[in-house]
Amino acid sequence: MPRKKQLTDEERAEIEEAFELFDSDKDKQLDRDEFKVALQALGHTITKEKFKSIFRAPEDKLCSWEDYFELAQQIVLARDPKLETEKAFNLMSDDGKIGPRELRKAFKQLGETVSEEEIVAMIEEFDQDGDGKIDMPEFFELMMGDEFS
Repeated sequence: MPRKKQLTDEERAEIEEAFELFDSDKDKQLDRDEFKVALQALGHTITKEKFKSIFRAPEDKLCSWEDYFELAQQIVLARDPKLETEKAFNLMSDDGKIGPRELRKAFKQLGETVSEEEIVAMIEEFDQDGDGKIDMPEFFELMMGDEFS
């Protein structure tokens, strides 16, 4: 499957948000620690080699917005949506299924207020086998639509 070549507006905003969040002194540069944490916020742990290519010498303490953006863009464009969806499912599911309790907990962690009726309706809409829970294939359908059918 060919990789997409350009960031979506949402992905670009995610990269910018991570930079702004961790640029604690607002100088449009990230120090070594801020840089690592910003990349972790994007779901990436930088290799020592890549880190050394950005911070070439011990006195190199700052990473510019341009260097950060270039690397962050590569990371985001290389993401595997199927793998990320699988990870999200596994984070939410204790037993290979997502029921009302797990869905309620996920919305709470996201700071979203969702009524019990809405939770039940979501599960009913995507629960194809009628067991009252969402399994991995049903979750893929919910998250990815026809992309991975």
